[in-house]
Amino acid sequence: MKFTFRVRYHTRPGQSLHLSGNHEIFGGSNPDRALPLHYRNHDFWELSLDLIPGQILVTKIVYILLVLFADGSHTFDAGRDRLLNLPAFAASFAFL
Repeated sequence: MKFTFRVRYHTRPGQSLHLSGNHEIFGGSNPDRALPLHYRNHDFWELSLDLIPGQILVTKIVYILLVLFADGSHTFDAGRDRLLNLPAFAASFAFL
């Protein structure tokens, strides 16, 4: 199953956006293992993953966005916890 995560997030030159989450696929909440998103245009960043069936074993993945600066430092995007329910998403397309 191909999963594409697309987010509207404005950054400045020299910054990059990464995705971290409580599941091992998303770095196990370790900022050093966060997944880099790819710059699409001035508003959007994107990450595509090929997920193997059964790879996502938790029902709710809590994720956060990290903004990385040119000097290697980072900050977390402020706001409430973001939840991702990939098993429910995959089940909705099981019969297509």
